[in-house]
Amino acid sequence: DFIEGIINLRGSLSTVINLRKRFGFEPKEIDANSRIIIAELEDKPVGMLVDAATEVLRIPVSDIEATPELVTTEISKELLCGVGKVENRLIFLLDLKQVLAKKDLEELKELEERE
Repeated sequence: DFIEGIINLRGSLSTVINLRKRFGFEPKEIDANSRIIIAELEDKPVGMLVDAATEVLRIPVSDIEATPELVTTEISKELLCGVGKVENRLIFLLDLKQVLAKKDLEELKELEERE
């Protein structure tokens, strides 16, 4: 189970998922570098617990390309929706609708309604 809990975000309840658990990575203790990134998914804010976040980027659509066929990452290629080019770096972009399957979204909604 990758649901970490629920937070109060500006007066509204938002579910927090642990991306490390969702992707099946080894557990890691939450520390001072851990962050919750808020993203909107189907018009609802969802928190994603990550190990660290060093910056927030805006990547123009013109700088985003399809995920290359030969990509090798620890994350399944199906969970990626593209690669952003920022200066001399490549940033892999998650497809949040794939990260949280429809069944998962329904469970999150039920959980929030119970709270």
